Amino acid sequence: MDQIICINTNSFPAPERDAGIELFSDSIQGVLELHSEKDRFFFYLDCNEGSLYDLEIANGYSFGDFIEQDSDPDLALFLYEIEDKSPALDSLSEEQIEEMAQYNFYVPHHPADSQADVYGLAWTLSGYLFTLNTAERWCQPEIEICRVDEKGRYVEESLYLKNIASVEHGKLHYENQNKLELTGLLGEHIVSEHLTAWYAQQTIENQIRMAQKIDLACRRNFNGGRPLFDSLHGDGGYREIRLSAHSGGAIRIIFKHHKDNIQALLCGFIKKSNDEGYEQAIAVAEREYQRLLN
Repeated sequence: MDQIICINTNSFPAPERDAGIELFSDSIQGVLELHSEKDRFFFYLDCNEGSLYDLEIANGYSFGDFIEQDSDPDLALFLYEIEDKSPALDSLSEEQIEEMAQYNFYVPHHPADSQADVYGLAWTLSGYLFTLNTAERWCQPEIEICRVDEKGRYVEESLYLKNIASVEHGKLHYENQNKLELTGLLGEHIVSEHLTAWYAQQTIENQIRMAQKIDLACRRNFNGGRPLFDSLHGDGGYREIRLSAHSGGAIRIIFKHHKDNIQALLCGFIKKSNDEGYEQAIAVAEREYQRLLN
């Protein structure tokens, strides 16, 4: 499967070379904890020039220096084989760039970061932040972010990005990415047999993306708006969970309030254009909801 790693340059550089080697090594070992057979790793660095090998880990000490001077042969081979996606924006689809541009993301309760676009990048790609543990704010396996819309209005909800700043973070994320069964994610909420079957047919990359967003939807009690949710036109009360698909296009999961605090997740589809698939998906959702009632 493909592992998406977004370099959190707000945590770089380390105060000095030895600290940089130690912190970078710990974070890289965390990334290696995600590794399974046939995985591919894509490192996204939001920069205007240069490449991943020029990333400054500490003053006068780069990613390239780490590979050549301070990594063992196996680790060096892994780092040489990762795919360098820098500048990051050059690797995104038009739809992904549009999704990033809808909001400005920030970490609450902290001064504004100079490289805040990395938060939008990680959210859009459902990727991991790769972070140096250079401050207390970076020591958690998730980073809370908030956002401002295009009109400068603050959106009153928190989102969470997966963060790797230690080997322990990598171990935790590896365990979580293998917990992909919908019934285990949803708790008291209901999922249709149709959606369960469709979900099982999707690639592992898209299953992980959906599992992450469904888990977040549950934590948000299925409340809120874009980018995670949207309401669909019509009088059926249908809403959708929104996320980008791994191979392009967008995944939509249609759900509806059932009773009390219980939601019914009914069907999913991948769309390639703005309105593609909705008419058929709503028909399927209506059919599946009636089945749940019978």
